[in-house]
Amino acid sequence: MVKLYRVCQMCNGDGKVGEGGVQDCPRCGGLGYSLLGKTDYPGHIYPSYKVFECIDAGEYDGLIQKQQEGVRIILSLGMVDLSAETSAKTKLWNWFGEGTATRAALETLIS
Repeated sequence: MVKLYRVCQMCNGDGKVGEGGVQDCPRCGGLGYSLLGKTDYPGHIYPSYKVFECIDAGEYDGLIQKQQEGVRIILSLGMVDLSAETSAKTKLWNWFGEGTATRAALETLIS
């Protein structure tokens, strides 16, 4: 079962509202996102922020500009399918090779 999420429209993903952003958003409960629905798609689909959290900043900085742009495009999709043989997974696995912190974090995410 894959859960689909969307960024909360009330707090724009911050999870906070009010003057100075001190109150939890009443719409999303302070999460910054809400459940959009569920699907039985057998793949590994994740919100972009989950993939972003796996990327090691130093390893990202070590990529060439074209690869960095590719990572930004993948993250801009909102949802990323890391199922076997998808373009996003193939590219990320090529850019962040075996033994990198990013690859390890991504493999942990999909396991």
